[in-house]
Amino acid sequence: MRPAPGESFPTLVEKSRTAIENEAESLPTRVKQVTTDRQPSCPHDTDNAAWKKAHHKNRAARRQLMQLGQHQARLVYTSAYDHLVTTGRVLGSDGRVSLYAHTSLARSVCEAAVRHNWLLDTSVDHETRLLRSAVALYSSELNRLKGVKEIPEGADHVAGKQREQLISACEADVIKLEGILASAGINSVLDRRRRKITTHLELSSGPRVPMQFETGPMMIKLLPESPSWYTIS
Repeated sequence: MRPAPGESFPTLVEKSRTAIENEAESLPTRVKQVTTDRQPSCPHDTDNAAWKKAHHKNRAARRQLMQLGQHQARLVYTSAYDHLVTTGRVLGSDGRVSLYAHTSLARSVCEAAVRHNWLLDTSVDHETRLLRSAVALYSSELNRLKGVKEIPEGADHVAGKQREQLISACEADVIKLEGILASAGINSVLDRRRRKITTHLELSSGPRVPMQFETGPMMIKLLPESPSWYTIS
């Protein structure tokens, strides 16, 4: 949508775009400051020290899981940044403004932000953060496997042999991650009725994290100024 000749975008659109562009420009600098000037309680340093205190048979796997979780957090941050920059574009930086897409993009920024916070949450202990990383990684691998299994047999765009190779590769990745979780001392809690469905991951020391990450409640808790992304919008 373009404004009529001689007219500009509404003030709300102009100010929103400027605010988002300023945020996108300053965000990398702020992140760099945080990573170079880490505080004593930051999860990066806390977790790097904590895995060394685990039982010797769990240390290597916990270190690997911690590093995978930190890498995942960086990817989530990158997703948030990419959606933020794109939101600025669809608010008229090229002379056009979207009717609806900017709302979906802004919601994606918030979803990524709360997931990033969930992974690196300083209000919980190291073991809970470790379990959250495990849940995120395990859910991702299981969803990949589910996705390739749902490719119809005989589909025109995927040959039968390719489909089986994809399934085998995803199954191998799931088994590999399950091995890491077991070596880290992380156990699966199965649904009592369905038996084969993992509902939680837990450590013998006590912490337990559900497999399902509920974005809505996290949005309400962490972003109280935008509590109703999934209802009003």
